[in-house]
Amino acid sequence: MFQFKRDFTSVYAGHRSTEESRRLNPELKTFKQWLGENAARIPLAE
Repeated sequence: MFQFKRDFTSVYAGHRSTEESRRLNPELKTFKQWLGENAARIPLAE
């Protein structure tokens, strides 16, 4: 799945409207926003 997203980004993302998603869910966040809020909850090996 992730390889498809990487190799065919225009096909995968071309059928998904960010604006429509935000209309359906006004609280939608970018990954950067989500990570800023949740980074401390991700366990990292030291």
